[in-house]
Amino acid sequence: IRDPESIVAFAAFLVVAVIASNLTARVQRQAAAARSRARATEDIYSFSKKLAGAGTLDDVLWATAFQIASMLKVRVVLLLPENGTITVKAGYPPDDTLAEADIAAARWAWEHDRPAGRGADTLPGAKRLYLPLRTGRTAVGVVGLDNDKQGPLLTPEQQRLLDALADQAAVAIERIQLVADVDRAKLAAEADRLRSALL
Repeated sequence: IRDPESIVAFAAFLVVAVIASNLTARVQRQAAAARSRARATEDIYSFSKKLAGAGTLDDVLWATAFQIASMLKVRVVLLLPENGTITVKAGYPPDDTLAEADIAAARWAWEHDRPAGRGADTLPGAKRLYLPLRTGRTAVGVVGLDNDKQGPLLTPEQQRLLDALADQAAVAIERIQLVADVDRAKLAAEADRLRSALL
């Protein structure tokens, strides 16, 4: 390039190319993020349909454990209250077991309705992070998460996704428990009616 005007034109083309490249890369990143959000929204919708059709507590727990594990790429364990303590009811993968530190962290998360375990302020020595499953009325259980990566367990986006999944799961668990309570009340009322009829 011998002509000074060509040098100026070349510099202008170079600047325009760099700006266009940056804008294209930004648009591609935004498109990828939008596709990812759309996929997550579709998965959440599918999960909510699955929970609405679940008729038993085991179905709800299995669907919840599988959905959280597959969407967040973590191992999941679900614990529910039973006989005054909290016990493992489902997990994905299903052969997961809990160490004493994890049981203590899960129990603390249940009793205090706050996160405990890995990455939390309380009982950080546990292998998993335990979070309470809450509805508007009360806590219905605890979800435990872990993976093999070092550092924070969840990104802020994954935390929001987990919150959405956990809220839906808690409502479904509460719905199944309320249906069971209504069935027990109907049976008790029927038994009282039969007792009265026999007397």
